[in-house]
Parts: sequence; structure tokens; C-alpha cells
Amino acid sequence: MSTNQPTPRDLHRIGAQIYNKPWAITDEYMDRICGIFEHAKQAGSGAVHPDFKSLDDLFDVAGTSRTVKGMTAFPGGKEQSEFARRIAMIQGVAVIPVFGVLTPRASWMDNVSDLTSYEQLDRMLSDALAVDPSAIALEIDSPGGNCLGLEEIAARINELASMAATPPIIAVVNPFCASAAYYIASQCNSIHIDPSGMIGSIGTLCRMTYQPLELHTVKSAELKTIAQGSMSLAQLEDIAASVRTFFEQFRNAIERGRPRLDVDAVATGQMWIGQGAVEAGIADQIGGLQGVIDTYGDDEFDDDGALEMLYQSESDYTVL
Repeated sequence: MSTNQPTPRDLHRIGAQIYNKPWAITDEYMDRICGIFEHAKQAGSGAVHPDFKSLDDLFDVAGTSRTVKGMTAFPGGKEQSEFARRIAMIQGVAVIPVFGVLTPRASWMDNVSDLTSYEQLDRMLSDALAVDPSAIALEIDSPGGNCLGLEEIAARINELASMAATPPIIAVVNPFCASAAYYIASQCNSIHIDPSGMIGSIGTLCRMTYQPLELHTVKSAELKTIAQGSMSLAQLEDIAASVRTFFEQFRNAIERGRPRLDVDAVATGQMWIGQGAVEAGIADQIGGLQGVIDTYGDDEFDDDGALEMLYQSESDYTVL
């Protein structure tokens, strides 16, 4: 039996973080998290089940479409440490990775696991601005994340994007931007999406459990989940109130960042692909990271010098 398998105490702690809390995440990803957790909870002593000792570990087991370890996230960019979640400089464009599940607080796990914290994202924005880039690109591949702390980082991005002295902040959907990730993207100056990129899942949910095998979902819109057996909002009014409160924050943030968008028309929980997202108004144009570099890049920008200023040692982003 692996020493990293969860103990009953671990399961109790992790379950308290998953259930009865508001999330802005795809229902499919929440199903994956809950499925792994429930399997471990029911497996019993000595049974084979995935290794995780914390919620961060569980996100890592559940995975998303990319991982950090050994990944070259930035084509054409300066090679970074194999394990570090870092800013890349490409012809003066500061590229900030927003990958995996989004969580409120930073930890050493952010650098090697499938998640990004709002705390870490805030620091990377400040660091990127310190080297006076020609633009900032948030490269996004995320199913969403926790509602707690989300409005604060979104408001910070909106404030920066609204300042004339700040370089353009561009959200690049590569290839998945859902729920909390869209909350963040909507605060940027513009949103670029690959032809096959997916974006949307506007809404909030809270997964409830009262019995070990009985799960229920409170949702902000019918298309937010297709799960069967979901409780009605009337049955869980206290939890539903928090879901509605965070959804209103989500809605207001989109109106703040994209005032021309009819939020009610798109806040259905559904996803859009490429050109369909542009036509729906939730993205601005087709094009990936290379298009942002072609538009805003400066061949004479000292990328190496900027990186040296940002990263004086290998441990800069190990503990935040």
C-alpha cells in the first residue's frame, strides 16, 4: 500500500474542501474530482486507489489537458526551469501561464502540480509589469476553480487593463477557458481563441452530499450541469444563496469587463468553440499566442535581461 494513500483524516479534510463550497468550474471536472474522491472513500484499507494526501494532490490525479513538469509551454520563448511555473518573455511580450484548477492561495505545489493560485497570478502580473513589456498575454488552459478570491484577482486585472499606462493585457485561450478562467479572461483588454479552442461555462455550482453515495448539485443555469438527481434550489436555499451571490459577482464582472456583451444570453453554462465564441461575443478574435507576439512583439526587446531581472535564483517561485 502506498504511503501517499489518503487516511480517513485526509479524506475528511479534503471532502470538506470539495463539498458544500461554491465553485466556478465545469461540472465534468467536478464529477472527475468527486469520482476519484468517492472511490478512495469507499475503497477501504488496503484497496488500490489513486494516491493523494491533499486537495492539491487530488487535482493532480484528476489532471487537466496539460501538466507543467517537463512541458515547453511557450513556443519560441526562452527555456525555463523544468519544474517552475514562470513568466516567459517572447520579443517583449510577457506570457503568464494560467493552467489547471484555479485556487485562492499559493503553495509550493503550484509550480509542479496541475493548478494555479490567484495569489501566484497576482504576483506574476506585478513582476511582469516591472520589466515594462510591450504586452502581457495570459495563456489559459483551465476548467475553472474556486470562487473564493476570484473577484479580487479579476478586479485587479480589470484595474490594470483600464490604465492607459499599462501595456495591453490579452487573454489567449489555448485551448480551454471555462468558468473561473473566463471570469478572469473577461477582465482583459481582449480575448483571443484558437479555431479549436473552447470557452464559456459561465456559472457557479456547489456539490452537496449528505450520504456517502448520494450527490447533488446546486446550479445557476440548466446547462451548467447535466447530472441527474440534482436537488432544487428550494431544497437547499442556504447553499443556493451563496451560489447565487457568487454568480451575481460573476455576472457583474463580465458586465464590467465586457460591457457590450449580453451576459444573460451567454450565462447558460454552455461552451463555445473558436469562431462561434467570437460570433457570440464572448471572445474577440481567432488567433493564438503567436498572433499576439506578431502584433505586439518587439524584436529588439532584451528578453534575457528581463528574465535575469525577474529570476535572480532558481528558488524565486518555489515558495510564495
